[in-house]
Amino acid sequence: MTAREECLRHYGGCCAWCGNTTGLELDHIDGGQGQGNAHRQAIKGKLQYWLKRQGFPAGFEVLCRSCHQQKSADEREELMPSRNGAREIRGNIDEALAAQIDAIASKPGTSKSEVLEQALTAYVSGNGQQAGMAGVLKRLHEQTTALEALERTVKAIGVQIATMDERQKTMAHQQIDILGTMRALWDDHQATQKTLRQRWWWKLFCG
Repeated sequence: MTAREECLRHYGGCCAWCGNTTGLELDHIDGGQGQGNAHRQAIKGKLQYWLKRQGFPAGFEVLCRSCHQQKSADEREELMPSRNGAREIRGNIDEALAAQIDAIASKPGTSKSEVLEQALTAYVSGNGQQAGMAGVLKRLHEQTTALEALERTVKAIGVQIATMDERQKTMAHQQIDILGTMRALWDDHQATQKTLRQRWWWKLFCG
């Protein structure tokens, strides 16, 4: 594996913006106003070798060629400063939130602040409901698992009871057989004693 392939793999293996896996390039996350180019000149070599030597430090990402060019173009644009009391934040947003913003912005007579406020409220509320439902489903899953375990335990106890019943029946039959054998032996003993007594009396009187 080449140093470039190791870097691409370490920093995600796909475009951080669109998820594309072809035409990938290494990018300085905060590389605006020439900082990325200045760093490349300072290390005096290919970026991938420097990243590997440094143990793959933070501050870098993987972009496809198209997204990389778009980001570079955006960084070159001269941005209007934020108004007093506000701060500009640039980044990626969730697809669900973007859909909320697009839907609300399509309504006539809605200001940007109202669009953002309504979209965020709907997004947070929706996520809260999803989180609540996820919690309910998790508890149901836990209870179902516990009930299944209890059912298995009850079945196992039932099998043990049935086995014990069979053993008790077997022991009862064995006891009956033993008693029958003992009676037969006793009867044989009594018969033998009777025969011996008869012989004794016969010899006594008949010589």
